[in-house]
Amino acid sequence: MNIFRLSLGLLVATILVVVGAQNTQSVAFHFLFWETRSMPVVLALALAVFLGALLAWIVSIPGRYRGMRSHRDLQHRAEHAEEAERAGHAQQVERAAQDERAARDEQAAKAEQAAKAEQAEQAEREKAKG
Repeated sequence: MNIFRLSLGLLVATILVVVGAQNTQSVAFHFLFWETRSMPVVLALALAVFLGALLAWIVSIPGRYRGMRSHRDLQHRAEHAEEAERAGHAQQVERAAQDERAARDEQAAKAEQAAKAEQAEQAEREKAKG
């Protein structure tokens, strides 16, 4: 990838040098009330390219700002979703523990009822014997 970038940069630099060497004649510009003295065409082209890039950068500022704001909002949503997921997981663990305790308590209550019923039956058998 770096070789490709280097080659592309060298190609662009070579083209710029050739264009500059071939366009040395002088021109004068008139724009509304503004006039320039004679300047080489290559300098005028470089100035036009620079002003075009500057204008494109300025025009793109609102879109970049919207993109940054949207990205920040998405990050906040993702953070809140992760927190909710963690909290939901903690709640699930707590619910599972509560369910386990309830099942243990229910099992203990059933065992206690069974023991009482057995004691009652044993007491009745002893009454019937005696």
